[in-house]
Amino acid sequence: MPELRRHERQERRLMWFKVDDKFAMHPKAMAAGNAALGLWVRAGSWSAAHLTDGRIPAELLGALGGNQAAANRLVKAKLWEVEPGGYQFRDWSDYQPIAEDVKAAEAAEKDGGSWGNHVRWHTRKNVYNDHCKHCRAGQEATA
Repeated sequence: MPELRRHERQERRLMWFKVDDKFAMHPKAMAAGNAALGLWVRAGSWSAAHLTDGRIPAELLGALGGNQAAANRLVKAKLWEVEPGGYQFRDWSDYQPIAEDVKAAEAAEKDGGSWGNHVRWHTRKNVYNDHCKHCRAGQEATA
């Protein structure tokens, strides 16, 4: 299978689910136990990838390698809260980027790349392109 280029592999920037390096021995982690923490890590990774801000639908427990007992242990250990239709990571926005910020950063990154291409291919070469939003904006500003 040919190797895919970065833009072909993913549509969004690579997201990370952050876990504190002291979490392994934290009292909440110890209370939850390893099986529940496996669910916690997989659910956190899923939530970060899908920009759900720490919301986990109950129907995903099995797909994430967990079960109701593991979810209950996470709730009891105060790592998750029960909410209608599923669960919510406690204090998600204190430790993870929220969807709104991720989307804003992606938009800024995309626009920055667009601007860089405009400068390289149009501004530096004195080329006007009707399909380029930056060329059109510059044309409107001088009109």
